[in-house]
Amino acid sequence: MKSLKYSIVPIITIPMMFLIYGIRDTGVSSGPVTPNSQAVKKSQPKISAAKGHKIAQSNGCFSCHSTDGSEMDGPTWKNLYGSKVQLKNDSTVIADSAYIAESIKKPTADVVKGFSPTMPSFSYLSNTKIKSIIAYIKSISNKKDSDDK
Repeated sequence: MKSLKYSIVPIITIPMMFLIYGIRDTGVSSGPVTPNSQAVKKSQPKISAAKGHKIAQSNGCFSCHSTDGSEMDGPTWKNLYGSKVQLKNDSTVIADSAYIAESIKKPTADVVKGFSPTMPSFSYLSNTKIKSIIAYIKSISNKKDSDDK
């Protein structure tokens, strides 16, 4: 006959549950209690140049766009924001937030003169991520403000 093996399972008492899960006297659990959890969420901006740099890096933008003015397959981002950009159709636009966002989502719509329309669409990026990329481009440009006030 086989012997029965019992495993010892720790018994969690009701007072221990109050400590572990942060159950209030209302009987509703607010989840684990973490110190300053609200302060941490509020201190991290959703849109920032630093985040824009990371997003651009993780999406391969720097393999075609320079940030120091050097020539690459795509236009440089250095001093791009707020500058006049001549397009392939000989029209001119100001590289403001609207133009840059449109170029990220629909890169073949307004191609910069002297460049091929080879950039893929990054329309899968959220507006917040695109705004962070624009914030990064602004940070490496001489003109920080344009008509998007």
